[in-house]
Amino acid sequence: MPSVPNLSEERIAYLEGLVSQARTASAVFTQCTQEDVDRIVKPMVLAGLEQAQYLARLAVEETKLGVLEDKAIKNMVATEFVYNYVKDKRTVGPIREFPERGLVEVAEPIGVIFSLTPITNPTSTVLFKCIMAIKTRNAVIFSPHPSAWHCCHEAVRIMYETAVKHGAPEGVFTCLEAHTLEDNAYLMRHKDVGLIDATGGPSAVKAAYSSGKPALGVGPGNTPVYLEKTADLNMAVVDIITSKTFDNGTICASEQTVVIDDEIYDTVLKKFADLGAHICNEKETELLARTVMDPETGCMQPMAVGQKATDIARMVGLAVKPNTKLLIAPIRGVGREHPLSFEKLFPLLSVYRAKSVGEALKVCVDVNHAGGLGHTAVIFSCNDVVIRKFGEVINAGRVIVNSPGSIGAFGGIYNDMVPTFSFGCGTGGGNGTTDNVNVYHYLNIKRVARRTQAHMWFRVPNQIYFNMNAVENLRRLSSHSTIIITNPALEQFGLVDIVRRHIPAQTLVRPICRNWLRRSWISASAWSSIRPKKSTGRG
Repeated sequence: MPSVPNLSEERIAYLEGLVSQARTASAVFTQCTQEDVDRIVKPMVLAGLEQAQYLARLAVEETKLGVLEDKAIKNMVATEFVYNYVKDKRTVGPIREFPERGLVEVAEPIGVIFSLTPITNPTSTVLFKCIMAIKTRNAVIFSPHPSAWHCCHEAVRIMYETAVKHGAPEGVFTCLEAHTLEDNAYLMRHKDVGLIDATGGPSAVKAAYSSGKPALGVGPGNTPVYLEKTADLNMAVVDIITSKTFDNGTICASEQTVVIDDEIYDTVLKKFADLGAHICNEKETELLARTVMDPETGCMQPMAVGQKATDIARMVGLAVKPNTKLLIAPIRGVGREHPLSFEKLFPLLSVYRAKSVGEALKVCVDVNHAGGLGHTAVIFSCNDVVIRKFGEVINAGRVIVNSPGSIGAFGGIYNDMVPTFSFGCGTGGGNGTTDNVNVYHYLNIKRVARRTQAHMWFRVPNQIYFNMNAVENLRRLSSHSTIIITNPALEQFGLVDIVRRHIPAQTLVRPICRNWLRRSWISASAWSSIRPKKSTGRG
């Protein structure tokens, strides 16, 4: 039992009950076949789709963040798009076979997963994780963000009732009620929790990785965008506006700073303005930097997160048109002296004018290192050389090309990446993977390896002494002479004679104990000073 202060015996008993329930469900679930699992998943997807609008409305009303229609779309992506990816994936028993290598991969569920969900994508993340868990035969205890508890609880309820109705074990999903950080700490350290899946802020992810348990975490985003002069400018501007304003910019993969080539800078800003963006002057940029960002930490102010551009403008006293979709603030550098170069989960976009490709790439790398290592980066270009160079210098798990960043990072819409609502950021973001987290991260993959012939890097007969029937294989040797390289001990114990007896009589046998590369052959006497080199004689 984990030792966590400030938890009453009554609360500990409640938490132990949740774990016991989940452990029992996961044990029962191991008896299900692939067909059983797939029969449960499909109705869950349909239930999530049917309730997508309802759950979106609950999320907006409770969190006061984002856009109703966009949250409904996210719920659809979390169900239908994810289902289209996982529906034909094998996740039970043998999942992949490699006959030529003698290997079989076998899937085994993790058991009990403790899952944290965020305020920015609450219901869509729950739907996504429920489908992943059922597909992989795991039980999940959910700990929603306190400001999104009701909508997440409702999403869990819908998924749970549908799953149980179609054959999932009772207790497969539970949701913490009125939980605290102490509750989270207790469950993170519980011996029966096999994995922590932490989708949330830096403190939640850090707590998960500090628990001593295997964990899936996400990292902060600060997506740089390079708008290069060969790009399709109309498409690029539309894609960036679509992405940055989607759900009022709450997706952590959304564009943060657009670095624009000098030759097209003015043209691009005009196109942004024509499509409803407000281009800030120097005074307005300074006002935004002082109000929506914390100059001390470089962090965004919570009051602005997930709000409309017009509402943010009104908060800070900025005069904009009523139909303004996006605020654009020109900046001259990256770092603490330029607060708007950091992550902004609202419809405010920084832009930087670059005099050359080299400068543009450097600024993108600086933005990347200013808080978004391992997450996402975007480039709009028709120059393959520049695209390749961008991909090489940027530290991002997802490099999105000629597509919207936030929606493109989800996968399965603008590209063929794996659909997800959990973005791995690798070691740059303090995570264990750069993948779009998917069903395979909810499995332990076992490998059954049959005995095969070893692949030799030097030229020798197909059968060597450590393979089956190797000594008998010597009878089939066809050669004028055979050299046995050995040492005195093996000859003394008679092992060389055993080998000799299997070699055809007409073959001249020469056991050599040293200097075997001499031009003059040494016949059947063994020399006694062979010793393995230290560099090759030890494993």
